[in-house]
Amino acid sequence: MNDNPYRPPAAAESSAAAPEFVVTGAPESIGRGRTLYVISLVLYPLVWWLDASGRSIISANGAALVSGAVASNNPLPPSQVLLGLLVVVVGLAIAFVVPVWLLRAVWRGQSWARIALAASTVVAWGLYSSRVIVQFDGKPLLGALTLADWVLQATAVAMLFTPSVNRWLSEKAESL
Repeated sequence: MNDNPYRPPAAAESSAAAPEFVVTGAPESIGRGRTLYVISLVLYPLVWWLDASGRSIISANGAALVSGAVASNNPLPPSQVLLGLLVVVVGLAIAFVVPVWLLRAVWRGQSWARIALAASTVVAWGLYSSRVIVQFDGKPLLGALTLADWVLQATAVAMLFTPSVNRWLSEKAESL
């Protein structure tokens, strides 16, 4: 019965490579931090949609420009709607692609990526901080969701700077 032609060939255990998302020897805080940051990225569109919904005026925010065109009785010219859509698409691409790319780099053991992720997170908070004050005045739930999003991001970034992660990254750097 060992000569079954339909049985897949046996592979040695050492030849099986771990998938890219499984990093051997990585501290748990990297995985937890990555998970929290991804949850934050998933929460972000909800916050963004709630912030943009119901507007009928044109603002610098592309989301408000698009939703203003939809919600108002005076539709915007097509060029302004296209500009708004372009701003939304580019903004969302930057808001999602850059953090995911940096998280993957940290996961691979590149220490510079966690510093860049922390810096980009702080810059994003600085750019958006004046909005949060306005959100609490008009839509307290939206302000609370934004703050919850920031707490998730801060916790995730802090987990990337724990002593166990520092040791793991320095060992990875020495092995290269």
